[in-house]
Amino acid sequence: MKVSLIVAAAGESRRFGEDKITCEILGKPLIFYTLLPFVRTGRIDEIIVATRKELFRDVRKAKAYLGNVPMKIVEGGCYREQSVKRGLEKARGDIILVHDGARPNTSEALINRILDLLETKEAVVPAINPVETTLRESETGVKRLPRDKVLLVQTPQGFRREILEKAFEMAGERLGEFSDESTLLAEVLGVIPDFIEGDRENLKITYRSDIEIFKNYMMGEVRSGFGYDLHRLEEGRKLYLGGELIDTTYGAVAHSDGDTLLHSIIDAMLGASGLGDIGKLFPDTSPEFKGISSLYLLERTNKLLEENGFWVLNIDSTVLLEKPLISPYIDRMKGNISEVLGLPVERISIKGKRGEGIGAVGERKAIVAMSSVMVARAKTKYLV
Repeated sequence: MKVSLIVAAAGESRRFGEDKITCEILGKPLIFYTLLPFVRTGRIDEIIVATRKELFRDVRKAKAYLGNVPMKIVEGGCYREQSVKRGLEKARGDIILVHDGARPNTSEALINRILDLLETKEAVVPAINPVETTLRESETGVKRLPRDKVLLVQTPQGFRREILEKAFEMAGERLGEFSDESTLLAEVLGVIPDFIEGDRENLKITYRSDIEIFKNYMMGEVRSGFGYDLHRLEEGRKLYLGGELIDTTYGAVAHSDGDTLLHSIIDAMLGASGLGDIGKLFPDTSPEFKGISSLYLLERTNKLLEENGFWVLNIDSTVLLEKPLISPYIDRMKGNISEVLGLPVERISIKGKRGEGIGAVGERKAIVAMSSVMVARAKTKYLV
């Protein structure tokens, strides 16, 4: 029997603040992670993504990472059931799986369990019981609901094609009343699906904070790296630190813009990920990098890390500079780094220290920066 996966991905993501399915994680859109476990089962014959027209291009980008599985993109509707119905009209499978576009942490084991059960069942739906106290409001107050009688329904939901088509046909003008396909079957046909134990890690992304939860699930190993950089100082040159132009007459002698702080961060990132060093990646013999902004080099480095499944967790840096004090610039430096790396500013620490008149730093002959960076690498199942 052929299996079609229909992905409902036409929502407006109002609570999230931007289109969820195109939100990038490690350089790939969220919809990529939603589709990946289905492709990895090797049991999906076609994918139909129902989304808004303006997102078609982003979905095609995700497909480029997923190999040769056939994919159709259809325009979704104003509500979920309309999107699923449009997907069903394009589907050719005998078995239909329906999945949320913003549910990126589904396990292959759950998908396989549902498909196995559909060999003998008409409708299979994963669900879990709530762990929190569950209350129902009424005009007379609140009533506690027994947790073992409450189901939190998940996707993918699996159906024999005929029963899903019949439910949509019978629903008629009522489409839009149903929150998912299990309630559609129950309320229109009186058919209760076979509910199976879902997965508590099968997260649906609703709020921006859910992205961090998903990254925690993705996280495999955690590594640390150390970076060090030194530049000679000369009078009459410009001094850049953390992407900020510092008000001083002494600047760094360098091939690039000489941003010692960013160079130390870049080296720490490369060291933690085992991807070389700044001299190898951006050689000072190349005219391409003559006078270049180190914020651009930081962006290039971050992209390299993402391509290899890494992301930065935190940065701790110290700058050794006799004059001037860097404290007035630190917040702006952190903001620049945060914007490039997509890292919250509270995970970035920058400190300034003087040389107290001693040595090359104290005599204003040099500037030094040292950085420690923690990175995480995604588990293999999230990588292609």
